[in-house]
Amino acid sequence: RIAANAARAYAVLGDRPRAEQALGAMERHLVDLPAQPGSSPYTTAAATAALAGTFTRLGDGETAERYARQAIALHQASDVRDTLFEDRTNAILNLAASLVIRRQPEPEEAARLGIQAIAVPQAQRTETVRKRATELSRLLHVWPTIPAIKDFAERLREYQLPAPTL
Repeated sequence: RIAANAARAYAVLGDRPRAEQALGAMERHLVDLPAQPGSSPYTTAAATAALAGTFTRLGDGETAERYARQAIALHQASDVRDTLFEDRTNAILNLAASLVIRRQPEPEEAARLGIQAIAVPQAQRTETVRKRATELSRLLHVWPTIPAIKDFAERLREYQLPAPTL
């Protein structure tokens, strides 16, 4: 998880060599064990989504799309259905972002995926998903007249986090 976070940071900074080096470290240290009570496992699905997110931030839409589709498939596999909602949603948002930055963008499909990702009960909403959806919204600003993009932007404005519990 730490290496994946480092890769994302390097990607944001535009440092592709270090981002790829951190991704390599993440992949070398990935151990996919069954979740234990109280653990926050870093699964192959989460690691694959991290690859997608990093390549999205590096501007490599085609590579990001391939990893995002793999991450979604891994999250949908019957033996990992108990993975965190947030991880599954981030994989969907990674796919959406990859569709925008690839050579032949599909902004309408990206907006549709964004709507799917944020259309959840308020109790399941998280700040991480809101941030990632906001990043997608910024990528989609180039196509403001597409109805699906307008719909996504409106739904994102209405995306309220649950009240904190004490």
